[in-house]
Amino acid sequence: MAIKSMTGFARADGAAGQLSWHWELRSVNGRSLDFRLRVPPGFEGLESRIREAMAKRITRGSVTVNLSVKRAHGQAQIRLNETALKQVLAALQLLKTNVEVAPPSPEGLLSVKGVLEWVEG
Repeated sequence: MAIKSMTGFARADGAAGQLSWHWELRSVNGRSLDFRLRVPPGFEGLESRIREAMAKRITRGSVTVNLSVKRAHGQAQIRLNETALKQVLAALQLLKTNVEVAPPSPEGLLSVKGVLEWVEG
C-alpha cells in the first residue's frame, strides 16, 4: 500500500572517512510545491541533484531538507577559486561593452557562488 500523506518527517545518519552527516526531511500539507534546501558550505554541488530527485517524487506540499556535516579531525578551510574569479571578471568586462556598470566591490566578487570554496584542511 502506497502512502500518499504530505505530512512527514525522516532522518538519516551516515559516515565515511573523516565525515559524518545527518539528513532531515520535513513535509507538511500544501497546495503547491514549496521546497527549501539547506546544505553546509562546500556541499552546494549536491543541490541540483537533490532538487531533481525530490521533483521526481514530490509534487506538492511544503518540504524542508537539511544536511549537517561534521568532520572528525581538522577543519575545512576557505580557498579562492582563481579560475571562477577570472570567469566572473571576464563576464563583467563583456557586460561593460554593452552596459555602463560600476566597478565590482571585493565583497560582491567573493559572494558569487563558486569564487570561494571549502576544502579539507
